Amino acid sequence: MREEGGIFMSKKGQLTYRTVNDFLEAKMTRCEAAEILGIKERSVTRIARRIEAKGFLATVHGNRGQIPWNKSLEAKKKTVMELVESKYFDFNMTVITLSAGKIRLTIWIHH
Repeated sequence: MREEGGIFMSKKGQLTYRTVNDFLEAKMTRCEAAEILGIKERSVTRIARRIEAKGFLATVHGNRGQIPWNKSLEAKKKTVMELVESKYFDFNMTVITLSAGKIRLTIWIHH
């Protein structure tokens, strides 16, 4: 993952890179690498191909550092809460939830 000042990897990612890199340099067999990493031999080959193509970033998940697609934006949450407090203050929770059509609204209101 790219952070200010560098790229950070987990210990597991570092171990994976070093082990598969040793496999690529013929310092160990595919079977030995699989045993060290606790994965199948086929996965070692798959990871090795990715490392050859992308380098050490191949061991980091592709979605790392991205915002989840289902994350609620604070501005949207604030707008909804203002509506609930001003316009729908006398509605009960069931009616508000059914009106909005979202379960998340109930979670926001209770917090």
